[in-house]
Amino acid sequence: MRTSILVLAAILSSAPAWAEAPFGAVSSAPLPRGGLALYGEAGYPGLRVGFREGYRSFEVGGEGGFDYAATTFSAALTGRTSLWEHGRLNLSLDGKLGGFADAGAQWRDTSNRSGAGMLLELGSRLTWRTDWPLSLLAFVRLPVHVPFTANGSAQVVGLLGVGAEIAVGHDYFILLSGAFGPDLRSNVPQLARPTFEATAGFGYRVF
Repeated sequence: MRTSILVLAAILSSAPAWAEAPFGAVSSAPLPRGGLALYGEAGYPGLRVGFREGYRSFEVGGEGGFDYAATTFSAALTGRTSLWEHGRLNLSLDGKLGGFADAGAQWRDTSNRSGAGMLLELGSRLTWRTDWPLSLLAFVRLPVHVPFTANGSAQVVGLLGVGAEIAVGHDYFILLSGAFGPDLRSNVPQLARPTFEATAGFGYRVF
């Protein structure tokens, strides 16, 4: 019992130091000017890796991903800027522009088709930096796949999710997140089907 109290006291006493330190490698929005972060995420339905670099009032980056459930590879340029900020609350506008290649695996989804084309994504996230080594977030994402090949199918997915980024060192962070929403495809006439994602990530704040 005494040991537990001492550990709790140490955490409480370190809270102000965490609050003043540069925080976040994955979820913080956007990175400050000169900030640089590397990250990777894995879970369902795939994995992705990328980097983020902060400028005066926005950030840019790059991301590559692999959806093993649909055998889809993707690569995109990313961007993020702040729409509203109040204290430790931040609302951002996020975007991606890139391409994808789908091998057409159907073990999970019989309506999946092989193809390649353009990947667009718009989104927004609300981030709350707490007094502890923890940041909480809520987000919405709207990825769109526009096929350039004859047998590909257009796809629009709407995802609403929540997550938490936890510091495990001065420059190292873990991200846990989950989201769900509708999946609409041009080759499926029925109503949108539900879809979800659940990922765990690791980030390194270089600067």
